[in-house]
Amino acid sequence: MQNGATPPPLPDLDWKAAFRKRAKAARAEAAAADGGSAAMKAAHHFIEDFIPQTPLRIALYCPVGDELDTAYLNADLLAAGHEVLLPVAVEENAPLIFRQFRMDTPLIKGRYGIPIPPESAPEATPEIIAVPVLGVRRDGARLGMGGGYYDRTLMKLRAEGEILAIGFGYAAQKMERFPVMPHDEFLDGYVSEDGAERFERRR
Repeated sequence: MQNGATPPPLPDLDWKAAFRKRAKAARAEAAAADGGSAAMKAAHHFIEDFIPQTPLRIALYCPVGDELDTAYLNADLLAAGHEVLLPVAVEENAPLIFRQFRMDTPLIKGRYGIPIPPESAPEATPEIIAVPVLGVRRDGARLGMGGGYYDRTLMKLRAEGEILAIGFGYAAQKMERFPVMPHDEFLDGYVSEDGAERFERRR
């Protein structure tokens, strides 16, 4: 390079991708080490800290890969008389919708192969959402898979009324830092096998 010449620009780095790789490894390690009790403990903390006795509409998720299982939470909520909803991705780059889950109605395969209630299941708006995470910061920032579905959904629901978004995952998924973009929605709380915590709403 000649004297005075402008050096070539540094390559753009996808910092979120780097943090996602690290978070996926931490989640996989936590799932492999778990003897099956983490989901049960987390379900107990979720109900104790965030669920009142009054019946509510609560959205869960069908776990994919190493995501913390919601089966115990689902069973406990139904037994307590709450209405359980599951998310449905109707189209790309759009908010999720939510359909009612019933034990006597088989799920079908939806977008990305994720089980969803059939179209005949009633659609409803949740009052509380258990949100899957890759990572979560101590200020409530959430690191997701990158599709933006939950960010779009929370932005829409919060513009329409009150909604409580609670991250659900392993304690090992807590992270000190990762990048946050302007469109990223923050969580109201986080629940793991170690307990529950609330965050001050940032946006």
